[in-house]
Amino acid sequence: MPPGAPVAAPGAPAQPEGPPPAAAPPLPPAGALGAQLPPGVALKAVTTARDAKKYLAPGKVWIDRGPAGEVTMKAAIVYQDVAVGALEFDPVSGAVLPLGHHPRVLSIAVPTDTIKQRLSNIVAKLRVLDAAEYRDPEHSWVIPLAYNAEVVAHIKVYQGGIHIVPNYPVTQEMQAYGR
Repeated sequence: MPPGAPVAAPGAPAQPEGPPPAAAPPLPPAGALGAQLPPGVALKAVTTARDAKKYLAPGKVWIDRGPAGEVTMKAAIVYQDVAVGALEFDPVSGAVLPLGHHPRVLSIAVPTDTIKQRLSNIVAKLRVLDAAEYRDPEHSWVIPLAYNAEVVAHIKVYQGGIHIVPNYPVTQEMQAYGR
């Protein structure tokens, strides 16, 4: 043992001589473990969303209450009998709301039947925008849907850019509360 080295307690395992072992290299950041996305997949995802657009149909309409009692009217966008997105409506005017806008309204002035009557026309006028955002935890592309120049919903396409992703939370809401 070199002079000045700490003395091991009696009965303790012997310490190996020499330099301490090297620390393990740090793990690469999340997402760096897999291969990069192949080029052109975003365009393929947008094309898939655009092709699926003609099969989008209106779903059920329901009323949603927030934690403070605020009311929002929602309607599902359905693809092959499964919700793939939802539209939100202003409960006072019945206008389609852009994503992120949540008016603080406590009562409904527009009956759900009015929204149901307009929903087919609104879904028909949705536009698939020429852009895609990749969401790594979900392994999917998110393509915005616009109505009257406002982004009002998203549709998701699996990582490979071929298959539409069902929106299970919206499907559950629609089945539980929809009319």
